[in-house]
Amino acid sequence: MLVINFILFLLSMLGYTNWLKTKGKIDHRLVYIEVIAAQILILYLAALVGYLEIVGAILYYLGLLLLLGYFWYYRHKALLFQLLYWEFATVLMLFYLVVFVVGMWDLKLVHYDNFTHWATIVKFLVMNHHLPTAHDTIITYNTYPVGSSMFLYYIGRFVGFHDGILMIGQFLTIAAAQYAMFATTLDRKRALPVAIIFVSFILVMYFNIAIRYNNLLVDALIAVLAIGALAGIYAYPKQPIRTSLHVGLVLSVLILVKTSAVFFVAIVLMYYVGHMIKLHRKAAQKVGWATFITVLMPFVFNFSWSLHVKNVIGTAASTKHQVGAGSVTEILNGQLTPEMTQVVDVFMDTVLDIQTPSTMQFALLLGGFLIFTLFYGFKFKKWRVNLGTWFFLIVMTLVYYIGNLIMFLTAMPHDEAIRVAGYERYLSTMVIFVLGVLTITLVRQLDRAFYEQRHEYRNNHSFKNMFNKKVYQTSVMLMTFFFVGNCVSEVNGMHYIENSQGNNAPTMLQATIKGQTFDMNGRYLVVSSNQEWVDTYFLMYLGRYQMWADDVVQRYDFVMDNQQFIELLNGFDGVVVMDDHYTFNAMIEKLTGKKLTPGYYPIDSLGLPKE
Repeated sequence: MLVINFILFLLSMLGYTNWLKTKGKIDHRLVYIEVIAAQILILYLAALVGYLEIVGAILYYLGLLLLLGYFWYYRHKALLFQLLYWEFATVLMLFYLVVFVVGMWDLKLVHYDNFTHWATIVKFLVMNHHLPTAHDTIITYNTYPVGSSMFLYYIGRFVGFHDGILMIGQFLTIAAAQYAMFATTLDRKRALPVAIIFVSFILVMYFNIAIRYNNLLVDALIAVLAIGALAGIYAYPKQPIRTSLHVGLVLSVLILVKTSAVFFVAIVLMYYVGHMIKLHRKAAQKVGWATFITVLMPFVFNFSWSLHVKNVIGTAASTKHQVGAGSVTEILNGQLTPEMTQVVDVFMDTVLDIQTPSTMQFALLLGGFLIFTLFYGFKFKKWRVNLGTWFFLIVMTLVYYIGNLIMFLTAMPHDEAIRVAGYERYLSTMVIFVLGVLTITLVRQLDRAFYEQRHEYRNNHSFKNMFNKKVYQTSVMLMTFFFVGNCVSEVNGMHYIENSQGNNAPTMLQATIKGQTFDMNGRYLVVSSNQEWVDTYFLMYLGRYQMWADDVVQRYDFVMDNQQFIELLNGFDGVVVMDDHYTFNAMIEKLTGKKLTPGYYPIDSLGLPKE
């Protein structure tokens, strides 16, 4: 049934995309991210006013009706070729989608933060069809925006709530934003720029290796959405209204994904405003209003979320990762406590260590592009674009480092800050953004270096000599094989992570509680012999997500006397025994004569002696 629901969901999406491509004249490489962004914003606004359930249904069924209308309208034409633009990028993109959709279908979420927030909020939305309030304490981080969660709610509701489906929903958003990159090429008939962009997709996987695509975390999504927004500026260089609409839609979603994404929103807006001023001076008044609305649009959505948090969540709002203005002022004035100084030292040691993955990645990207800039500049006497891009990214990277340092100093508990917890995740966002900008610049500059500059005259003979043609063809072939092979390798890697011994808690717990129902207001104990899962609170958040109960306590240590043990267990409604915990099982057998196996046991069923 999931397969049928998924096909219907895709058909509903195609209903929107095909009408917009044919009637709205939207670039086929941008239409997918624009549709997803528009749906997210519509669902978000509906959720704010309490109509999420009905608006979600209208969106879904309207898409199917539009597709039926599309089929009727084009009934005398070859529908398959109308649905998709068949070109080199389309074929490889379909391969990319099929491999990851099939590979993710039965995957389970394993990363810790899926259960602290990102999967939990989606499950709440699917079950309740409204945003959490101050009373919904199962949502720990209730101030986090719900941008990405809205699309996952949409696909989870109409396809089915399943870990693999949620991962596929996140991947579809990422892939739609990545597909927009092909709109930045100067000539879509050339295969080399397309192949280079596909290679950049593989590099995103490598740079995102700490968490990969088998999760709902948004670190990679933020960067890819920012690149997707930039793509619209290149795709519509002489159409200011279309450019503004695209940028406004994508950036409004971006700022609703995570508050820290405002940094990337600002970068894209700087480029967008500069582009509008440079190319559209003649239509100043018309373009001025479009630019003003586009710049304002993301911040209006951000303000609407802040207003919602203030009015609905109020004093129950989570404050994790919120930077205080007063603390920032003190830091900028050099007023550091000994603990802060210690954090600064650890942070700088991490940044300056070339073996740190993000440091190495920045060095390879920016160093490699500098070499390309020097070669291109000396050979073709063109320096401005490449050098300007390189210097701009250097400055933005330094600013991003400073922003992360301030967050570690002011908004993170000292025990986490002193070990720079999450450092690679946070930095990976900037690494992926830098990669995307450099890729766009590279493919456009390469096109300007091709022997035949008149696009309409380019064909299989448009090369300076046979050697250049062979190098071109071999490069395209090798990059294509590299992309195909690494896609399959990445999917295999995600399955390996799920099956590895250190990450099997979700599968174990799900098998242990299969068929059981739990009371949201009940109190449950999860027993495990894995001390790491207990000490990091992983089992607590995992238990809350899978059991869907607000009060779940995890425990490893049961070294206590009989009375303490009985009092402890009587404080719960039930106990989940995940594995063969020697001490716990020995105490139960001693007090009740029962030998427990992994499973769920209501406290009354254990037959404990009275206190």
